[in-house]
Amino acid sequence: MTLKLVLFSGLPGCGKTTLARLIARARGLPLFAKDRYQSVLRQAGCTGREGKEGYLLMLDQADEQLSLGVSAVLDGVFPLDEYRWTARQTAYQRRAHFYPVYCYCSDVDVWQKRVAQRAPYVPHWSPVGWDEVERMQLTFQAWDPEEALFVDTVHPLEENLRSILDWLTGPPPPSMAYYQEEAQEPSES
Repeated sequence: MTLKLVLFSGLPGCGKTTLARLIARARGLPLFAKDRYQSVLRQAGCTGREGKEGYLLMLDQADEQLSLGVSAVLDGVFPLDEYRWTARQTAYQRRAHFYPVYCYCSDVDVWQKRVAQRAPYVPHWSPVGWDEVERMQLTFQAWDPEEALFVDTVHPLEENLRSILDWLTGPPPPSMAYYQEEAQEPSES
């Protein structure tokens, strides 16, 4: 079986966590969620709500699983190329295929309603509000459509789930296969 690192990215409230959890359950894979790590770190007084510490811990745990020959699922906003590159390099170093899934909601009214109504998955962690989502949009670096599966969560959940499962059974995007040439670190712009 091919070793895989599946990364779910997208702004809060778009539906990525729901999909990441369903994929992890369907495939029997460990799920590492950035908000869960950040919540524990915040409770311990190690960091605030934001920060890269949650990403670092999540990526380290994914690396451990891959080193054991176990595929893994990552769930986080992944707003910056830096975090995505680190995930990609982790997969590459462990000879795993990298499957990034970018989730978005094309209907802003539906998205706002989801943000307002979503239930917390993580203990001691309250979901952000729409004002925070709008602030995050300003710094969220766009994904390249050639390097990720784009999933519009305005479509029915079952349709998106099937699309992702089908994609995971096929070959990864050519630039994400473990046998690729050495990846280049993103430039700071």
